[in-house]
Amino acid sequence: MAYTLYGYQLDNLSLGQAFQENGDRVDVLESDLVAPTALAAKGDPCSFGDAGTGVVVSPTATASTDTMIVQTVGVFKLSVIGQTTVSAAIAVGDAIYIDGTVLNADAANGIRFGTALAAVSSGATASIPVRLGA
Repeated sequence: MAYTLYGYQLDNLSLGQAFQENGDRVDVLESDLVAPTALAAKGDPCSFGDAGTGVVVSPTATASTDTMIVQTVGVFKLSVIGQTTVSAAIAVGDAIYIDGTVLNADAANGIRFGTALAAVSSGATASIPVRLGA
């Protein structure tokens, strides 16, 4: 059986029977994404159930049936709110969570998204580099 991955034809026999893809980019149906826009857009942080989190790197969806490419590793500059369930500062190295459609430090309600590589003041919103999946 052969797979097409980003325009390359892959024969799964040459890669091992169980190999699917590297996992740094995954294809996810738009309707399975939780993202800040009605239809997922390039650059949106997102989650897809308990399966994972990442940033949409494919062009903006035109329908919920579109397959979106989600980057699951790397560093992205993203909007982060300095809060948990209340206002709270975020320091370099703090865990970042996706809480619905926003990024913050709310471990109680969010899904682990990455690590802050810059600080955010309590209650403030700032665009900071976030290392995905770490």
